[in-house]
Amino acid sequence: MMTVFSNFFRRLFHKSSPVEWVSLAELSFLADVSDAILTCDQVFELIDQYAERAARGEDVAHLMPLVAAHLDMCPDCREHYEALERVLESQA
Repeated sequence: MMTVFSNFFRRLFHKSSPVEWVSLAELSFLADVSDAILTCDQVFELIDQYAERAARGEDVAHLMPLVAAHLDMCPDCREHYEALERVLESQA
């Protein structure tokens, strides 16, 4: 997160740097995501979609960051997700 802020301030003060710059909209999005937390019930509603996208090789951590964050923290939801992964792998 510190890199995001340092990149933003370099751009703000017009200091050249080889790093990528972030827009204010992107910075705002990052702040919003860090404050948001999904409940197990909310993740349960989205986990099928998350698992199917992951099975297709999509970057689900980027596409559904709140679900990914919840799965990293919740062993019960992670176990359910891993069971879905196994089912989808067996169907492939």
